[in-house]
Amino acid sequence: MGDVPAGPLLGVHGERAVALLYNGILKDRSPGGGNVLTRAVLKLIRDDLAAAAPDFGDDLAVYGAACRLSEATLKDQGILFRQTPYDISART
Repeated sequence: MGDVPAGPLLGVHGERAVALLYNGILKDRSPGGGNVLTRAVLKLIRDDLAAAAPDFGDDLAVYGAACRLSEATLKDQGILFRQTPYDISART
């Protein structure tokens, strides 16, 4: 079995990096603790990405509860943000 990521960055596949934000990932279990994409959270992801793949310069897909960055910032930074559903079992 592979190592469990210590932060939100799951890894890099081809030309895309993937990050998953959820409560507790950043050691904060409050309702907004780590599951909302903010500039501070993006910096943590970028720092992890620089350590894991120093030459990476492609797109970043981020999955989380909400995003506080503007559409212009997302586009400029090459970020694809997708909201994760709150309760997948309720959708059946």
